[in-house]
Amino acid sequence: MNNPFAQSDRASEIDYFCSCFNVYLRNRYGYKKDHAEVSASRLTIGTTGVKKFTFYLRFNPRMHPWPLKTLVIAQIGFDDTRIGNGTDFIRFVVKSSQRFGIENIGIESANHASSSLAAKCGFSPIAPATGVHWCGSIEAISRFVLEDIDKSI
Repeated sequence: MNNPFAQSDRASEIDYFCSCFNVYLRNRYGYKKDHAEVSASRLTIGTTGVKKFTFYLRFNPRMHPWPLKTLVIAQIGFDDTRIGNGTDFIRFVVKSSQRFGIENIGIESANHASSSLAAKCGFSPIAPATGVHWCGSIEAISRFVLEDIDKSI
């Protein structure tokens, strides 16, 4: 695994992920400035001041019910829906996963739209009775989102 932060400072890892996430957001949505920032607690990344999207991410939280090495999507929303924004973001995480040592992606407190995205992208519900939290391994999710690229070519 090519993770420059395997034995390093967690705050630096979060900052670096946030920088890469800002590059992704600028390329995807055409913004000229960064909109993602790391929280003061150094545990989360959120977006501010934009209308096209909302993200609130927990980078490798060390809490139940998430396995280690998980990027948790605590909030995700788009002004324009059903046009591939969510799938493209999941694809970005899958492609970045090895660099950051991410082995799983979680979706916390999913609403109907987030649950649909999770099911489409190969996640499994953590609490099947409620379907509130979803989690999937990078390996399982990549079969869905990278296969989606092949179909569109």
